[in-house]
Amino acid sequence: GAPETLRATLAAGDYFLFVDNYDATANGAQALTVTLTDPPPVPVNDLCSAAQALVFVNGLATVAGDTTSATNGNGPLPDGGPSESPSCSPSAAATGRDVVYAFTVPDGGSVSLSVAPAAGSLLEPVVSIHRPGQCASNLLADELACDAFVPATALPAGTYTAIVDGRLDTSGPFTLSAALTLAQPAPGPANDLCTAAQPLFDGGTTQQLVASTGLANNETSGTACASGVAPDLYYQF
Repeated sequence: GAPETLRATLAAGDYFLFVDNYDATANGAQALTVTLTDPPPVPVNDLCSAAQALVFVNGLATVAGDTTSATNGNGPLPDGGPSESPSCSPSAAATGRDVVYAFTVPDGGSVSLSVAPAAGSLLEPVVSIHRPGQCASNLLADELACDAFVPATALPAGTYTAIVDGRLDTSGPFTLSAALTLAQPAPGPANDLCTAAQPLFDGGTTQQLVASTGLANNETSGTACASGVAPDLYYQF
């Protein structure tokens, strides 16, 4: 049959390796190759306190990582129950090795995340997004998204954490890709500038209008009746 490959990260000790067949008819000569290597070092972003910052260039960020020697940060809940996050994979929550990334959404926008295992990696990835300041929380309420691929997810301004985990006790090297689309600011009022003052009294002697300075800017340097810092609108008559 086809060759089978097993990779394992093991603590120091003595182990037994068993070679078996799928069924009684699948037997015959076999060639076994065992390779012993030192595991990679524990990743620097193994803990929430050392989350690696994602740097976006033109809205995109790409970074290589490896969960092989990472620890499982998904401890039990305060009441002793199992971790609720990552919610999309109970096995990742129970035994998955994970690494942590941080990213900032400056003025609100949407973020998508994808994890691609490297060639030969046995990692079956899941990635989750946690609320600002809740990286270490295992509560479902503090998780905003979770999947093998997180599609565009709307987020208000803030700094979030993305945790790459492995389901079914898998681990290995990978590439994390993130795309950030910033929210477009709403247009300001048409008469926000003195050069675009809105005419009043179009042929009449009285005019009533409804307006808001909520999205306007401050264009005045301060007068006896204006602070010089508050937003303003312009009219002419």
